[in-house]
Formats: sequence, structure tokens, C-alpha cells
Amino acid sequence: MMPPNVRQALAEKRRKQREAHSLLEKQPGYPHARVEMHEGTKNIQPAVSEEETRTDTKLDYLLKIFDIHAEAFVVLVASIEIHKAFVIMLEEMAEHTWNRYMGFQPGATLPPVGEWKIKAARIGERIEHWQHEGFRHLSSLMEAPQPSDVSTPEKAVKKQRKISEPQPELLKDVESVTKTRAAAALGVSLRTLDRYVKRHRLTPVGPVGRKRLKTRDLIRFMNSKNDRQPRQE
Repeated sequence: MMPPNVRQALAEKRRKQREAHSLLEKQPGYPHARVEMHEGTKNIQPAVSEEETRTDTKLDYLLKIFDIHAEAFVVLVASIEIHKAFVIMLEEMAEHTWNRYMGFQPGATLPPVGEWKIKAARIGERIEHWQHEGFRHLSSLMEAPQPSDVSTPEKAVKKQRKISEPQPELLKDVESVTKTRAAAALGVSLRTLDRYVKRHRLTPVGPVGRKRLKTRDLIRFMNSKNDRQPRQE
């Protein structure tokens, strides 16, 4: 039987998870994130059966799933409060990943010891990576001009245009960037960026769930768009 203090801690953790999910579900991009998560997961061919446990192949497969889900939801991070909810979701996903890897039932998580510490560390690294990506996404949003203190329609139009302006400085001194940062650099939404990829105008690189876009490709793409724009006399 579960000790009262453990049962109470577990109930508190589940409460925080419900609150985090509720906050994420209220975000405008939530439906799109769900679609991205579903389609990304569907494109992964399971290398192992669900019954197989505690193998490197199984862990590699589960971490791909983890990255796909995290990449889909990181775009929802638009405030510190939402970032906290995102981290809670990452921790919940990590617990689920560990349970599937070890073959435990939900709620039966045991602390990793011995050789399993190394395996658990790989999951922990993914939490840290996506937590950082969440802050990176939030930082890019905070750097963009906000449509506040607008007193006239003319100013409102100018503010709106600034929000969608490209931010090439986000590509400085890096060889590749995430989809989120690439979209911000181009001044487009993630949906528009996805359309560019589907039409083969841009080609991501890297493993599934951790796709990135090369900086040189993005700069070339930005230049080609500028060349096609009509010049103002």
C-alpha cells in the first residue's frame, strides 16, 4: 500500500499536470500543435514492439516520439506562466517515456539506479534541451515589437507590419536553427514555414522530431523573396 505522504505528493503532481494541460489547451495554437504531434508521430515507423523493453533501440524510438511532441508544443510558449506549464508537460512526458522503456505500469516509476542512470540521463537531457528551446522561443517573441500604445489607425498598421518583419539577426553566428526560430527569422508563422517545407522550398535536416533548417538556406530564401518583391519608386 502506498504511504500517505507518497500518495499526497502524487496527487499534488497530478493536480499540477491537469492545470498545466488546461493552460496549454487555452492557447490559440493548441489545435495546430495537436495536429503536428499526431502527424509527426504517425510518420515514425516503430523499430520495436511495445512489448520489447530496456533496449537501446527502444529508447531511441521513444526519444524520437518525445522530441516530436515537444517540438509541436514549444510554439505555444508565449509567457513565463505558459513556459512553466510546458516544463510540467515535459516532465510528464519523461515519466511516460521512462515507464514505456522499463516496462512499468503508469504510476509505478522507480528511481533509476546503477546502469539505468545513464539511460535516464538521456531523457533528462531532452527535458533540458526543450526547456531551453521554450525560453528561446519566448525570447524571440519578446524581442519582436508589440502592438501597444497605438493611438491612431496609421500607427496600428505600422505596428502590425513590424511584427511580421523578418529578423535576420536570429540567424547570426549559427549553422542551423529550429523551426520556431526559422519562422521568426523569416517573419512568418509556423504554418507558413510548414507550407514552404511541403512545397520543397526549404529542406529541414536532422533526425525526425529534431529537424532544423540550415542558416545559409534560410538566408538564400530570404534574399530570393526580396528579389521578387516589386521595388518602390
